[in-house]
Amino acid sequence: NILDSCLDTVVNGLKKTARVVIRPHPQYIQRSPQRWSEICEQYSADPMVSVEQDFSSNETIYKASFVVTDWSNIGYEYSFSSLRPVMFVNTPVKVINEDYREIGVEPIDFTIRSKLGAEVSGKDEAEIETAARDLLENNLRWADNIAAVREEAVFNFENSSKYAGKYILSRLKQKKTDKND
Repeated sequence: NILDSCLDTVVNGLKKTARVVIRPHPQYIQRSPQRWSEICEQYSADPMVSVEQDFSSNETIYKASFVVTDWSNIGYEYSFSSLRPVMFVNTPVKVINEDYREIGVEPIDFTIRSKLGAEVSGKDEAEIETAARDLLENNLRWADNIAAVREEAVFNFENSSKYAGKYILSRLKQKKTDKND
């Protein structure tokens, strides 16, 4: 993950363009309390960086101009709901099913990342700064890209309850018909 592999590089590249909020997955704090304490201490005096430990609200995430993540699904959730881009740091991929290639379908995580924002290595501050500037300066272009990807990737967007209701009712009618036969 970013916090253990390339945090300093990412933060240093980002803070050349914007304030940075470090907000880990809540599980990170539970699994790595010592490392989390070190991160909090390291950035406590930096006026361009804040560390967030209160997870009772997602407000800071959805107010952000863009989100930085690795392979977490928060990037897709954020991007599809806000139409704002994501900076994806290409940390090593966590593969749960080593046989995924056998079915001949490339995972959506691989295919849409570059369409929702910038992919960076996490190894070069200048690369991160450049990507951040692009995300900030071209937010309208990114919004158009993201809307198009969302339309392809999310079925019945903003109408899912209507279609789910129709499906449930059709299944209930089918069961009633089956019982009467």
